[in-house]
Amino acid sequence: MRRQPSHDLDFTPKSYIHRWWWFLRSIGLEPIRFVVVDNLTEAEAFAWERGLIGMIGRFDLKQGPLFNLTDGGDGVSGCKFTADTRRKLSEAKKGKTLSADHCRKLSEVHKGKTRSKEHCRKLSVVHKGKTRSKEHCRKLSVALKGRTLSEEARRKLSEARRHAPPKGGFKGVSFWKQQGRWRACISVNGERRFLSCFQTDVEAARAYNAAVDKYWGGDGWKNPV
Repeated sequence: MRRQPSHDLDFTPKSYIHRWWWFLRSIGLEPIRFVVVDNLTEAEAFAWERGLIGMIGRFDLKQGPLFNLTDGGDGVSGCKFTADTRRKLSEAKKGKTLSADHCRKLSEVHKGKTRSKEHCRKLSVVHKGKTRSKEHCRKLSVALKGRTLSEEARRKLSEARRHAPPKGGFKGVSFWKQQGRWRACISVNGERRFLSCFQTDVEAARAYNAAVDKYWGGDGWKNPV
């Protein structure tokens, strides 16, 4: 049950949790945090949460010291907001910027986490067919201006591109209109290297596969030809 970090980030002025935590910290105390049990499924975690809250007791019901406002087991997984709710959330957050301390806490919460294949698949489905507006692209450009990628980031991007399948047709193969033939290219040390031209796309795909063996030691996506 590792839901505590999400509560750590709930610092809105009217937050019930914020008011209590502010009071504790004002008298030099810190909320007690500890992991009761780990590596559970969501259903198991909810069952543990309900059991612990029932055993220890909620403060608002005068049954115990816990800050919980529910009996537990009511997480937000699978929750889908309506279009109107999403619009209101967007308007509420518009123009707001996160403080450096908030960003640091977010970074700590997500540190070491990796997305599952199923999560990545769902993200891909959600974003499929979406196009960024000119305003969005402009903001991204401004935000990324002047930034340089570390060697480690460059290496990871390069590895990801090597193993990524093509969006269509054969990888590393394109049709050269001026020549009326198919050409094969491969990236070596960040530079695009022209291999040769061929009469068919299959021949060009085979040439790309050979280049994967030659330049990358076979560590990369190969066309199924």
